[in-house]
Amino acid sequence: MNLFEVLVYWFWVSLFGEDFSEIVVNNLQLIVPYRTYQIFWDTMFYYLLLFPMSMIWFLHFYLKMNRKWQRLILTSIYTLILASMPIIMELAGYVYIVNWKFWWSIVIWLTFIISTVGLMYIIRWLKGRDKQPV
Repeated sequence: MNLFEVLVYWFWVSLFGEDFSEIVVNNLQLIVPYRTYQIFWDTMFYYLLLFPMSMIWFLHFYLKMNRKWQRLILTSIYTLILASMPIIMELAGYVYIVNWKFWWSIVIWLTFIISTVGLMYIIRWLKGRDKQPV
């Protein structure tokens, strides 16, 4: 992956993560955060740095794997890690889960991972079309 791709994926992941959390947390009130100053900055650190960085690592490993079953296992493990984050955050005392089901997380994060991989293939296809001699 080159720097342009990394920046596009970083922007995509940051935007989705922040918008998704805004809808779930503030609008639907399914996960209620505890409002303290330290937890706010921890959450921003997670959504703006750690989550996009983990997605870039996922895409890097995804591209390095040649077999479909390896990619499927990697996608399943990463989906389970992302889906378990609300539970981990509740156990750590960051949020309080009101009416959130675990399988919702699995469906949402799997859809997000598939759309991000699709975006990756579209960008690589567009980059490949641009190799005409000038």
